Amino acid sequence: MKKNQNPTEDIKQDLDKGQHFLVDLTVVKKGVSIANISKKDKIIEIGAGNGNLTDELVKKAENVVAFEIDKRYAEKLNILEKNNKNLKVIYDNAFNYSWKDYTKIVSNIPYFISEQIINKAIKDKIPGMTLIVGEKFKEKLAKSQSKIGIISNLFYNIEFIMKVDKKCFSPPPTS
Repeated sequence: MKKNQNPTEDIKQDLDKGQHFLVDLTVVKKGVSIANISKKDKIIEIGAGNGNLTDELVKKAENVVAFEIDKRYAEKLNILEKNNKNLKVIYDNAFNYSWKDYTKIVSNIPYFISEQIINKAIKDKIPGMTLIVGEKFKEKLAKSQSKIGIISNLFYNIEFIMKVDKKCFSPPPTS
């Protein structure tokens, strides 16, 4: 596994904020590839964290807005923003903003807000999403008897592409 080295390594992730960073760059790049991003896309990333995914998104999209509520990651994210004119980092809750006019959400989303993200994406008419979600949420999406599963499948063509090993995250999720 190839891991990203960055100035945020000494910051202990806040599990209350759902911080399980995707550190396997092979998986990060595969996710970006699956998202099929063009230079016309306006991307939202929720939970930018240490910027591993953000760094790949800015190479492909017209614009990226990366939301991060934890300002401890500002050093790395501010460097990314300074070096990429197509990136705007917002240190606030993504739900406080309109997502209209964005074409995709590409994110390793905090698991405890997964359902809220899907609902807001539907409300704000986001055409597509590529999300890394927890196994329990994946099961909810797959079940036609769960409310979020029914609603999601009405608006999106949901495909489960691959299972990402827990070792690809720092810290590894427990479930």
